[in-house]
Amino acid sequence: MNSTALLFLAATLLGAPAHAQTRWPDLSRPVSSVGGGSKDAALLIGIEDYAFVSDVQGAGKNILAWYDYLTKTLKVPPNRIELLRDSDGTREEIEAAAEKAAKAAGPEGTLWVVFIGHGAPSKDGKDGVLIGADAQQKATSLYARSLPQKQLLELLKQSEAANIHIILDACFSGRQSEGAPLIAGLQPLIVAQTPGARDPRMVIATAAEGDQFAGPLPGDKRPAFSYLALGALRGWGDMDGDGQVTASEMVSYTKRGLQSTLRGREQTPTLRGDGERTIAPSGKEGEPDLDEIAKATNLGTPKAVPDSAPASSEGRGDKGRGGIAWVTLSGGEFVMGSGEGGVKNRNVVARLFSGSEGAAGALRETDQKPAHKVQLASFQLAKKEVTNRQYNACVEEGTCQPAICPRGSEDPSTDPDDPVVCVTWEQARRFSEWVGGRLPSEAEWEYAARSGGKPVLYPWGSESPDCRRAVMSKGRVGGCGRESTAPGCSKPLGNTDQGLCDMAGNAWEWVQDWYHSSYKNAPTDGSAWESPATSRRVVRGGGWTSATYLRTTYRESQNPEKSYTDVGFRPAHDLE
Repeated sequence: MNSTALLFLAATLLGAPAHAQTRWPDLSRPVSSVGGGSKDAALLIGIEDYAFVSDVQGAGKNILAWYDYLTKTLKVPPNRIELLRDSDGTREEIEAAAEKAAKAAGPEGTLWVVFIGHGAPSKDGKDGVLIGADAQQKATSLYARSLPQKQLLELLKQSEAANIHIILDACFSGRQSEGAPLIAGLQPLIVAQTPGARDPRMVIATAAEGDQFAGPLPGDKRPAFSYLALGALRGWGDMDGDGQVTASEMVSYTKRGLQSTLRGREQTPTLRGDGERTIAPSGKEGEPDLDEIAKATNLGTPKAVPDSAPASSEGRGDKGRGGIAWVTLSGGEFVMGSGEGGVKNRNVVARLFSGSEGAAGALRETDQKPAHKVQLASFQLAKKEVTNRQYNACVEEGTCQPAICPRGSEDPSTDPDDPVVCVTWEQARRFSEWVGGRLPSEAEWEYAARSGGKPVLYPWGSESPDCRRAVMSKGRVGGCGRESTAPGCSKPLGNTDQGLCDMAGNAWEWVQDWYHSSYKNAPTDGSAWESPATSRRVVRGGGWTSATYLRTTYRESQNPEKSYTDVGFRPAHDLE
């Protein structure tokens, strides 16, 4: 285990879930030992029973699971762990325990700090405080009996640990799980970031964004973030299968777990610092089936779609056909294309890549102009590209024709969870109608790939494409070494903010529009460009053979009457 000091501050505001039965794994049974923690130290704080403010149900259960993980899986000596529960979690006790744990972690050790309890904004709204167990329901008492983030970080800086990965897994909105104020008289949080100068040894994560509230797992009375973060280290979050869980992998898994199962609230964990730093070796435990958990815990409780921002809402049915998981995107206006007012693609190909494909991409950027405003209504898009399993169900029913690859080409992957390819535009359209949907317009596709129209180069942001984020060509070898497609949603680091998978790479995607060589006279209402018709239809997103065609604004065209080994599709759905 590398030398890292990790602070998990999971301040969560809880309420009773709608269902008692769940399928969440039991974390009280530790995974197999991986060792490496002999020089580590830890401060574990779990405050479930507050004296005067609302309790945090499940905090005790979670903190004990963390204790078992550290002592039994990582083999951290118990005498190096400071464990504070309930009434022991006062401001003075937390300060003293933080000092002791910081001193116990040596230069080659890891300092683990897990806080599960309530958080609130500071008096000026520019910091957050960890609420002590004896804080009363008055603003003056709360601030007197709580520990500011900044003060805790200063205590942790005294540690000799080589790295201090401080994942501030805390909610500082000052609200309970249902959104009501924890106590009256608190100022709103103005700056949703860690105050003061951050020690370069630190990695800092939070359970939710500053204006959100953290809450329980769907169907269980325990804090969601600290549970999912621990699950990620047990192996659920080892997204690239290299046996190590990095900070970004851990937080990405918590995001995926929340996005897949939450209904009725938004909770978005955040990360600051070096996301590529290894947190711990993977416990190699297989991850739970989030889709099944979502069904078991949220049946009949659809997620609300806010009017102010794009949101995801998985699980909308399609009258039983196809098994499509829909993601809802709230409508809005965005600037489509590249160039003035749009996404800045200038010289990106030359900067990131070289070779004939890069040159071709640079020449084709003219068809992404002029950038133009588009107003879209809310709509739904399939979370992932249509799979072989889903498409074959349509074939077996007699509605769809089998996928047939071009003569002389290699057969595609038949893995049932891989995206179907070798389908013509008409076959894609027919399947989309079969599941009660349609093909998306090109504007809808780009809006979704850009996480609701954000000016980003790639679905995940601005970082260059690699095999951690996309199924793509690497060193002239397609599919990140597979020489084929890969199972859908296998690269969650590349997901959009709403949880859409493989919007870059794996398979190109047919859309409804005819291809035109520029956006001059393109529709501005989000509809497909159907007139005048041309000889080619638009495909988007790049595929497993692509290295440079993965940008959110990149356009390509194909003969709609032909099929291709790297072209698939995903359907869209109108909101009723």
